[in-house]
Amino acid sequence: MKPEDLALFLPLILNAPFLGLIFLELRKAQKLQKEMESRFSTYFTSLENSFCRIEKHIQYLQEIFEEIYRSL
Repeated sequence: MKPEDLALFLPLILNAPFLGLIFLELRKAQKLQKEMESRFSTYFTSLENSFCRIEKHIQYLQEIFEEIYRSL
């Protein structure tokens, strides 16, 4: 490599500590994103299960009302 070529890397070398901090922050953000995705996944699964239970209760009530209607 020529000295002129090394001069192209000088800004990277001088900013290396800042780049390291940026990469650390990116890693933290990625970990946080994964954690939040996991939490939301759990939350939405729970919500979906609740709606399924509600739907079953509604079907049960519907059957009861149909039976009452038939008996009239």
